[in-house]
Amino acid sequence: MKKTSTILAIGSALALGSAQAEIESSFHVGYSTDYVFRGANQGGAGEGLYEYGLDFSGDASGGTTWNAGVWRAEFADGASEETDIYGSVSKEFGAVELSLGLIRYNYGGGHKLVPGTPAVDAVEGVDAVDAGPDTNACPSQLPFNLASASPLSGSWSGNGITDTNAGTFNPIATVGNWMSNLVYTFKGCADTLLMDVVQTNIVQDTLYYCPSQDSVLLASIPGLTTNPNYGTWSGNGVTTYGTNSYLYPNFLGNGFHTIFYDKNTCQDSIIIAIYPDSLSYTDTIICNTVLPFKLDSVNNFSGATWLGIGITNSTTGLFDPSLATIGVNVITYKTQGGICDKTINVTVNQFTAANIILPDTFCFINQNITIPVVPVGGTWSGTGNYNKTLGVFNPAVAGPGIHQIIYSFGSGACYTTDEKNIVVRDSILATLASSTDTICLGDNAT
Repeated sequence: MKKTSTILAIGSALALGSAQAEIESSFHVGYSTDYVFRGANQGGAGEGLYEYGLDFSGDASGGTTWNAGVWRAEFADGASEETDIYGSVSKEFGAVELSLGLIRYNYGGGHKLVPGTPAVDAVEGVDAVDAGPDTNACPSQLPFNLASASPLSGSWSGNGITDTNAGTFNPIATVGNWMSNLVYTFKGCADTLLMDVVQTNIVQDTLYYCPSQDSVLLASIPGLTTNPNYGTWSGNGVTTYGTNSYLYPNFLGNGFHTIFYDKNTCQDSIIIAIYPDSLSYTDTIICNTVLPFKLDSVNNFSGATWLGIGITNSTTGLFDPSLATIGVNVITYKTQGGICDKTINVTVNQFTAANIILPDTFCFINQNITIPVVPVGGTWSGTGNYNKTLGVFNPAVAGPGIHQIIYSFGSGACYTTDEKNIVVRDSILATLASSTDTICLGDNAT
């Protein structure tokens, strides 16, 4: 409260003492040219103020002090007056002083209250003036009437007001986002509300979820903010109960979906990305000679990354077997926040060409020969006559002629085979005949 005086106050002080306590009192009277309270001139320009008051103070037991008083002011025009009654109790605790006080402002005679000052309890029997809560509008919204003020039949003023009596506000009075203090006045009393003209906006472009997730309260999603607040959500997968809106990822299914937020006829949207519940590519065995390929070209979309040995593009999931480890490679499909991570085990085999290590020709001998090959562990076939289960060849059992031996190993891109044609010669038979069974040295026999 500020008072600018042109005439000094006239006062007196009276001290009353006793052995128990001492009470001090003072009386003052004065004249002020201005009466400013909370930044507003209460009397209006050029109106003087007569003031007078009586103050009391004293000490109580235990180091407690008190003060009380009454202050009265009358405007020079005689149209309004104010009487204030106050009191307080204080006590020091070391370097700290605690005080408890009460003050009451009493107005009468049509006290004038200007924009920016609090509404009073009663002015000529009028209830408190209330402009209503601070509110907001859309920059492209059509003009509308403010309907929250009381008592009725007051008038509005401020930037954007086009009809002072109806309280019509035009959001496009200023281009873009802007604010305006709108004042509602009734019989000299006024109250102010803040109008925030702002484009509806959602902070975050995309939210990621697993299709197995149940309902999500939109207002509780970390990092998701809306401006202004208290708008409405809509779109597939959104259901509202009372003032709470929920998103149901399990209803949407895989892919990208759009939901909307509306406030004051302005709208913004956000993308809901639903990760795949399973990948199209599962655990597999491949050869290290296979060309690079995408592990999942069907369900792969932005917001996920591929991690693991052999991954050459973390965004597309491109896998190069020649760079992977021979053996099992664990590849991770990494999602936002780890909400829907998945893994694929890719076993990479080293390619080795099949080779039959066996001579091309055999004599007609009765001997079991284990056919040497690399790599071991393959399968046997061919038209040749040999043991195709154990890979054993016996020339005498096979018999004279050409015998086809085929050895195969691996599968898919790692499949390899070798073929060999083995020749078994005819058997040699010798017949010996003699006319005598005894011959001397140097003799001939037929």
